[in-house]
Amino acid sequence: MDFKNLEIHSIKSCSAQRARISECSFTDSEIQSCFMDYTRILGSRWGNATFKQMFMEKSLFDDVNLNDSSFINLAMLNTVFDSCTLNESKFKKLAMTDSEFNNANLSGSKFFAADFRNVEIDQDCKLEGMKINGISVKELLELYKEKQNAEKNGFSEKAKQE
Repeated sequence: MDFKNLEIHSIKSCSAQRARISECSFTDSEIQSCFMDYTRILGSRWGNATFKQMFMEKSLFDDVNLNDSSFINLAMLNTVFDSCTLNESKFKKLAMTDSEFNNANLSGSKFFAADFRNVEIDQDCKLEGMKINGISVKELLELYKEKQNAEKNGFSEKAKQE
């Protein structure tokens, strides 16, 4: 069917399985209470769109431009962010317990009122320029290692004398 230049004011209570919709414009439209499970949305423009009260479990967003977007009141448990650019983003009031950052570039980031209890930073992390309360973390770790070595060597010297 060809619906070119068709003006539709309302479509309600319909069912379309395996539908193919392409090259359509739905400007200033509203899609409400629809089930779109296993739907693929490809090569579409959704500028200035609003998504509210959505259930999008197990969705895949690949090669998507979300510049200047806002995410408010989201549940994203067990979500994977892979190869994402989040430069100059702001994260507020987040719950990220038991999260993992692997090969993440957080250079120049600032943390305010953050809870870092039980956080682990492994030896492969680059700490140059990182500060806590204005104190260089790299220098603190170097001093700690020196103190550990001095205590270790001091104890071994005492053991030799006894």
